[in-house]
Amino acid sequence: MRSKGHKNQSKTKKKKNGIPNPYNRIKEESHLTEDLDLKCIASICQDNDLEDLKIFFSRSYIYLDYKKLLKLFPKHMSVSKIETLDSEYFISSIFGFCNYLDIKTNIKNNLVTEIDAILDRLEADHKFEQNMVRYVVSERIVNLPINIFMENLKNIEIENYIYIYISKLFKIEEENKNEVFSTFKEFKKDDLICFPDKAEEIFLIKYSLISKVINISNVNFRISVLDHKSMKKYFYKIFEETINK
Repeated sequence: MRSKGHKNQSKTKKKKNGIPNPYNRIKEESHLTEDLDLKCIASICQDNDLEDLKIFFSRSYIYLDYKKLLKLFPKHMSVSKIETLDSEYFISSIFGFCNYLDIKTNIKNNLVTEIDAILDRLEADHKFEQNMVRYVVSERIVNLPINIFMENLKNIEIENYIYIYISKLFKIEEENKNEVFSTFKEFKKDDLICFPDKAEEIFLIKYSLISKVINISNVNFRISVLDHKSMKKYFYKIFEETINK
């Protein structure tokens, strides 16, 4: 989302696939992290001012209407922004938790069906109310340095909820399989054939109470469900694997 008060807001350079790519114009040390009320922003901004958010959610292949989605968010989401050389700000990543009962109205129906079936299975062993389920919203611009994204997670509070992660996956190309297998030796090879777009989400396999890979409209997803204890372990692991190395 571009900050107000700057000219030439529509001159974002684009890749061939049409996705804006401001990274060749980023100022050094230009990123910042803050809590933003995206629900309020969605109410007052025009569509062209929400282009970066629209890109996030259209790329995920999960949501039905990105502007309605923003209005379903809790009051504050953790957001990182980057500043370009022409002094425009773009939202570069978003992270936060939404009540699943609220957000499921804006998720594709066949995905909701799969999530609900998994929650039904889990509820047999872990007693919880549906209003205690939180859906993880985790989106970022392609090729955003992982340390910028991880800054977004530092102040996230993990409460006593059930958490749902949806990871979009891609199939590892044959020539890259050996490298992936050697890098992630602690995982079964079958679990690495489909790898998450957000690489750190591979560790969800280790900490999920239950997970399932599904295919919707020729796109693979992994649904991962965690409780607050396993979620904290997952956070600790990804910080260990990124910031601390």
